[in-house]
Amino acid sequence: MSVAVATVTAMAAVVDLRGWREEHEPLELRLERAVMRLDALIEGRQPSDLPPWVVTEVLAIQGCISLEMLEDAADRTERLVRRLRKGGFTEG
Repeated sequence: MSVAVATVTAMAAVVDLRGWREEHEPLELRLERAVMRLDALIEGRQPSDLPPWVVTEVLAIQGCISLEMLEDAADRTERLVRRLRKGGFTEG
């Protein structure tokens, strides 16, 4: 086996580290971290300062939490954080 093949194989394991962590991290901790990231992005802003779709997503996340659908809540929160960062939101 060449060095290049060994390197690519090793890198594949590193690239999927996020997926591994999500599978092995307790769900409550995953949700807590996602909510902390979201809070850092929207803190200090009034709901009227946020696009309506953000308010809708936050309400959906709250609904998931109240129904104990923690995996859905974590997924939605992580997606919202990614979308906000992509849209130029920065931590306040």
